[in-house]
Amino acid sequence: MAESIDSLVARIEDAKSRIQESQNSLTDLRGNGISIREGMVGPGEGKVGAKRIDFKAGYAEVEVDERGARISSGLLQGSVENVEGRLGPLGIRAERIDFKAGYAEVEVDERGARISSGVASVRGEGSLIKEYDISTYEGKVGTWEDANGNTRGGFSGNFRGARTEVDLANGLNLPEENVLEVELGAGTAAVEASAGTDGFSFGGSADLASVAITEGTSSAEIENDETTRIGANLGPGAGVRGHWDDVDGDGFREVGLGADVPLPAGIGISLDVKTEDPLRTALNSIDGGLIPDAITDAILPEGNLTESTVNLFGGSIRDENAPNA
Repeated sequence: MAESIDSLVARIEDAKSRIQESQNSLTDLRGNGISIREGMVGPGEGKVGAKRIDFKAGYAEVEVDERGARISSGLLQGSVENVEGRLGPLGIRAERIDFKAGYAEVEVDERGARISSGVASVRGEGSLIKEYDISTYEGKVGTWEDANGNTRGGFSGNFRGARTEVDLANGLNLPEENVLEVELGAGTAAVEASAGTDGFSFGGSADLASVAITEGTSSAEIENDETTRIGANLGPGAGVRGHWDDVDGDGFREVGLGADVPLPAGIGISLDVKTEDPLRTALNSIDGGLIPDAITDAILPEGNLTESTVNLFGGSIRDENAPNA
């Protein structure tokens, strides 16, 4: 009888131990989300984890009120937050990744109409993959807001057979202020005539293939950020753009111009230059690139040269009410 009681106590203790282990495992799951461990994704790839995953499948939603109507449906929609880890040479980090598949969305209100649909679409914030689209369409007419809160008015439409935008600065763990992005597209088309609080865009294109790279800096700690985007495409198209947004919120707008220029044989090139310090950029460019920017920057005063020059006449180009000014 004593042995039976001892055996029962031992079994109870063993069961308690297993329950505690299960609770610990569930806690780890909630804390780390889904993890891909070494060996599951390739040799020496390391580990990727996410703290929170939300998604819904097979959904359909309808919202109607005095302001308008919104209808959306899809096979899958969700988000992943606080992704961190490593896959081979690339560091995998993302503040948030939003994804949707097999979706269709229609929104009509006093501002206009917005329509989008697609097979798959991914948007990343602080992520290696900034954009990834497969057979997507988006159309807008009237006025609308972008992800940064800027307002545009006019019309815009695009189709993307396959397109991705990769943030290599994030993937290679470069300093936070660095901008190094690559865009790749196949079977894409776009048309736009719009203007708003961040610039204007007029033009259209239909590309069999396209590639572009953007390089520079963007940081609220730097008063003379500058980025340059250079691209090439195979297909007809032309366009012109103006830029005056303040992406980093430091009070200095990134002003500049961009253009899509058609060349013979159906090839086109594109160039966009944005700068917080137009005077410095002009002085760096006046020699036609013969003198490296590092040398001219060493000769010129530090800080925002345009702001310093305007200050001499009692003015300022800086918005002191900007969030990071």
